[in-house]
Amino acid sequence: MVLPYRVILAGLGYLCLGTVGCTTIHPEPDYQRLQQQVRTATGQSELYIPGIDVSKQIESLLADGITAHEAVQIGLLNNPQLQSAVFDISMGRAEVVQAGLLSNPFIGVGVQFPESGGLVNLTASIAQNIAELWQIPVRARSAGQALEQKILFVAGRATQLAAEIKAAYYRALTEEKRYALAEENRALVHQLAELTRLREEAGAGNNIDVNLARSEEIDGELAIRQAELARFDARRQLAVALGLSLDPDDLHLTDALPDIASIEFTGDIYFRLVQNQRLDLKMTRQAVCTAYWNWQVQRRRIFSNLEIGAGFERGERGRAFDGNIPFSTLKNSIEDGQPALPDIEQNPSDPEFIIGPTLGFELPIFDQNQAQIALAYFAYEQALRLYRAQQVETIQEARLAYKQYEIFTRNLMFYRDQIMPLRETTLQLARESYQAGKTPILPMIEAQRAVLSARASYVDLWCQQASSKINLERIASLPFEQIISKTQSIATTTSQPIETPSGE
Repeated sequence: MVLPYRVILAGLGYLCLGTVGCTTIHPEPDYQRLQQQVRTATGQSELYIPGIDVSKQIESLLADGITAHEAVQIGLLNNPQLQSAVFDISMGRAEVVQAGLLSNPFIGVGVQFPESGGLVNLTASIAQNIAELWQIPVRARSAGQALEQKILFVAGRATQLAAEIKAAYYRALTEEKRYALAEENRALVHQLAELTRLREEAGAGNNIDVNLARSEEIDGELAIRQAELARFDARRQLAVALGLSLDPDDLHLTDALPDIASIEFTGDIYFRLVQNQRLDLKMTRQAVCTAYWNWQVQRRRIFSNLEIGAGFERGERGRAFDGNIPFSTLKNSIEDGQPALPDIEQNPSDPEFIIGPTLGFELPIFDQNQAQIALAYFAYEQALRLYRAQQVETIQEARLAYKQYEIFTRNLMFYRDQIMPLRETTLQLARESYQAGKTPILPMIEAQRAVLSARASYVDLWCQQASSKINLERIASLPFEQIISKTQSIATTTSQPIETPSGE
């Protein structure tokens, strides 16, 4: 008689045990795929992984000063915003696990009490929605596509951060160079001021020349103070990108601004490389795949609920004797003329247990999930158009980045080879002419200002050229050395069209 209880409890326990056994979350393989994406895009093998203490590693990197490469490594390990983004992958893995789970079984129990007393009417059932058996595969596929999209998104964030750190590092180097130039300029104007004083003492100069030279000297002092503030602010911005709270003046930068290089590849080859490598373009392509599988999920939800299970029922049972015992005893004793027992009538035997399968489902008469299917389909078509739009935006952004790199590189070489030598020669001639008393001081001051302006412009162009290289890396999601290597490889192969994603 206890068999139904055991059957139901055993089935319920089995389902619960199976559900609990599938809920373990292991995002470590996802972190490894993220690291691989970041390694390809930045050349860095280290990235923050939840649960790993990186404080000692960062202290070691900071100990002897940092290169641009080490600065990027520190940022990828220590930047709190990137660390926060990495947890999106953990949550994405949890969503994948959840998508692969059956919903919990439903158990129902009913108890009805007979009016005359006795055993209650007892009903019980257990049911499981088996419609999920054909929904889970596409649901899990959709969640898996969404997870891959998150991995690409975080990898893109890491690549963007690496580019920002490099740019901040080179800005800090630029401001360091500006500060050094300001000191050199101060020495230069100080020499001019000394020269005017000597000429005045020798009777060949006048107070006007001395005052003009002194004004230039004062401007040089102010320029040093401004350069010191700009240097501090550039280091502060670098410290923020690295996730460091230390004094910016304690950051020791060991690299120099990169050397000027010739243009090693053509724009057309670079554009083809960008279409194949850029991470946010890959992410948008992945969004198309995610939308496609969301559409498939909705298509399988026409029959969203189909429950199969087992139920049993035990009917109620009245009391063993429903009569009046004292009255029956008295009645029988009078009739027999002596004490007698009451008449006791037994009720029918206990009812049988009833057990059997149950089936329940939702009839898709009014709602056949048409609206959700349509919404998912439109979202897929929308994602496809956004992907195509981003292809156009990406190629145009790449064209601009390449043009900037090309122009900045040529301008920098032009300044180095022609403008700087010309202005320095002019200053030298003006100084010699002034010393010889052939010209007044103003031409020498103008020549000196031209040299100082050219030096400042040269440093600006140096920073712009370095930033343009970083921008090429960011857009292509590759280190510059890899860009050169891959563009050379592409130049030897035939052009391959970029396929439009279909969701498969």
